[in-house]
Amino acid sequence: MKKIIALLLTMLLVVALFVGCGQDDTTDTEDTSQTTDSNETADETTDETADESTDETTDVADTGSLEDGFYYAEDESYPEDNSWKGAIIIEVADGQMVDINWTAINKNAGPDKKTASENGDYGMVAKAGAIAEWHEQAEIIENHLLETQDVTDIEYVDDEGHVDVVAGVSIHVNDFYALAEKALANGPQEKGPYTDGAYYAEEDEFADSGWKGTVDITVLFGHIVEVNWSAVDETGADKKEASISGEYGMVEKAGASAEWHEQAAIIEDYLLLTQDPTAIEYIDDEGHVDVVAGVTIHVNDFYALVEKALADAQ
Repeated sequence: MKKIIALLLTMLLVVALFVGCGQDDTTDTEDTSQTTDSNETADETTDETADESTDETTDVADTGSLEDGFYYAEDESYPEDNSWKGAIIIEVADGQMVDINWTAINKNAGPDKKTASENGDYGMVAKAGAIAEWHEQAEIIENHLLETQDVTDIEYVDDEGHVDVVAGVSIHVNDFYALAEKALANGPQEKGPYTDGAYYAEEDEFADSGWKGTVDITVLFGHIVEVNWSAVDETGADKKEASISGEYGMVEKAGASAEWHEQAAIIEDYLLLTQDPTAIEYIDDEGHVDVVAGVTIHVNDFYALVEKALADAQ
């Protein structure tokens, strides 16, 4: 009997040892499996990081793909509540934007917005309590774009186009970025033949009519971008303003086809189209033309003033 009990105890001991060895083998297998998963995850992470790094390098390289030259854009029209429409000139060298001039054109011609601000005529600090003058803030946002080299890399804090990521800029800049995108989409362009600036000329004497003709011209990117033809009398009254108010009354008083300021606007637009004050033909000695529909007034004095004003812009 004792031998049987001893035999049973021996068998139980062997079984216990076998089970124990089996559990140790299972544990080792699980540990190895976990290590392998970790290594695979690390490899995937490394691959993803490498891919992301490659993509980022490609994106940076793409910013240098712009064709060298000068890019220009301006707003199509003047806002109803603003006498300025935006304009921008971008210079690209070695595929990168290297210089930006953001400004605006006044509908009455004369100096561009940046020049007016630099001269103190715009006066955003004195008139509106701004933190800095317009041209100073414009320069800051221009430099920001030169740093980022990305016309889409901007976030606005409101619908008016303000930002909080560029210190010192309280003006809205959404129109700046829209113009920059438009200019780059237009591709490189040739500058016009004139020197940028504001030009003015007036007739030497008052005519028999009592008026002395005047003209203001804005040149930007070498092109005539705005012109304002008018006249003044000895009291300082402005002919275009008198026509707009109805005081001049050319339709009522002379049976003209349109008021003087309306016809003046048509011939101004024709000059913006041709860009050449000599590109006009008269049908009589009084200076009338038949190539511009809606203009029955004589315009030779207008073209003479334009040539006089642009004499220093050649």
